[in-house]
Amino acid sequence: MTRKKSLPYDEWLNRTLKLDNEKIRVTNYQLHSSEEIQDYYDIKISNNHILSFAIDEWMIIADQKTKHSSVL
Repeated sequence: MTRKKSLPYDEWLNRTLKLDNEKIRVTNYQLHSSEEIQDYYDIKISNNHILSFAIDEWMIIADQKTKHSSVL
């Protein structure tokens, strides 16, 4: 089972990076990434501006009694 979590790009970028030059480098990297990468991350672009992207979502189910866990 594959689940993706969509993130608003500007919100994520400002939360993740503080320096403007780093933000520009990351944005340019994503804007110029291959079609395959843009498809995988479901990068949404409008007027050369990234609107959102999606990452793999992980969930863990743990049973505290038996201390077993599994990843979904």
